[in-house]
Amino acid sequence: MPRELQPNPAWWERALVEFSASAAIQLRKNFPAIRRVHDDLVGEAVLALTALLQKDASELPPAWYLPATPDAEDSARFFGLANSVLDRRIKDHFRSSYKGWMQSVEDLDEHQQPAADSAPLDVALDTLRAARTLLGIIDRLPARDRNLLRDIATGNQPSPMNDGDRQRLRRLRIELQQKLTARLGADAMELIQRI
Repeated sequence: MPRELQPNPAWWERALVEFSASAAIQLRKNFPAIRRVHDDLVGEAVLALTALLQKDASELPPAWYLPATPDAEDSARFFGLANSVLDRRIKDHFRSSYKGWMQSVEDLDEHQQPAADSAPLDVALDTLRAARTLLGIIDRLPARDRNLLRDIATGNQPSPMNDGDRQRLRRLRIELQQKLTARLGADAMELIQRI
């Protein structure tokens, strides 16, 4: 049975609507490649936040539970908490996707194997192995370097880049190329370009 709206709902209930809209915009801007799961991520974040707000009312600002809009500090704290919950959902999504990528090719079911008519099987398997290797290398990079690569891949790097980031990016490209070549052989970069 649907819940009836209260005549004067708590502020946090109205703020969730605002958060949902801003979260959808943030996901479209920062993560366009995973558009198919945007609604799921926002929904999961809203559900988790709702459960938290209904359970831990004693540890949260009382102003969130009143009908009136709280002061700027309490409002900012709410949206900070909401964005933290969304960030966790995004990280969980990428973590589970990464685990799927890192699954051994030999462990794939027959229906998960690359289609034989899409490319020669050995090329498809080599490309998959190269992608898994690249993700493994990136996963072991310091967070600052991973964030730089993410920002560039999603188009969120500052324009123009500062000299420090430009130097770091050049160093990262060389390091990735060397590690890939050491693990996959001389044709590593050709394989990576197919991804």
